[in-house]
Amino acid sequence: RCHVKLLIVSDTPYLQTGLGRVTRELASRLQARHHVEIAGWFHPKAASPAQTNGFTIHPMATRELGFETLEPLCRTGGFDAAIGIGDPWYFGYLGQLQWMQKARGIHLPWIGYLTIDGDPLPQRFASFVSAFDRLVTCTEYGRQALSKIDARPISMIPYGVDCETFKPLDRVAIRKQMGWEHAFVVLVDAQNIPRKNLWAAIQAFDQFQAGKPTLLYLFTNIDD
Repeated sequence: RCHVKLLIVSDTPYLQTGLGRVTRELASRLQARHHVEIAGWFHPKAASPAQTNGFTIHPMATRELGFETLEPLCRTGGFDAAIGIGDPWYFGYLGQLQWMQKARGIHLPWIGYLTIDGDPLPQRFASFVSAFDRLVTCTEYGRQALSKIDARPISMIPYGVDCETFKPLDRVAIRKQMGWEHAFVVLVDAQNIPRKNLWAAIQAFDQFQAGKPTLLYLFTNIDD
C-alpha cells in the first residue's frame, strides 16, 4: 500500500459545479489509500470543519487569489504531489509558484487534470500547461487538442458519470410531466457567467423559434 500526501486544487467539494463534483469524487477515492487535502476555490465561509468528510479544506476566495493561499501551503504542507483540476488558464500563476519553490530547494510535482473544451487552444495556454509535471485530460478530444501545444505524453482519464442519476427515463412521461408534449425543446445547460455567453444563446433562440411551438429550457443559476 502506497501512502502519500496529496493536495488537490480545484473548486471546493461543497460547490454543485462540475469541478466541485470531480473534486468530491476524486478525493473520496484517493483518501482510501492516501492523505488528501484540498485547496478549494469559492469555499463558503460558513462551512464547518466537521462537514468536510475527512478532508482538510484550505479555503481560497477565488481562482485569481489562489496564489496567496497556495504559496505558503506548498512551502510548508509537506505534500508529495499536487493535482490541479480545471481549465488551463486557472493555473496561470503556477509557473511563478514553481519558480519560487525551486529557489527554496522545494520540488512539488504538479499533475494537471485539465478540462479542454476548444480546439485550437490559445497559444498562451502553452506556458500555463508547461508548468505541470504531468498532463491528464478527461476526453480524447482534449488530449488531441492539448498535444498540439505540448509535445509530452498526455494521459486521458474520463471524469465518469453517476449512472444512478444520469440514466434514460420514459421520454413520453417526462415530456408530459414538464408540459412539453408538443414542443420542440432546446436545452442550454451552462453556468451563468460572461464567457458562457447565455445572452447570445437567448438571442439566437429568439430568431430560431419564431412561428414555431418551441421552448427554451435554460438550466443555470440566476444568482451567479
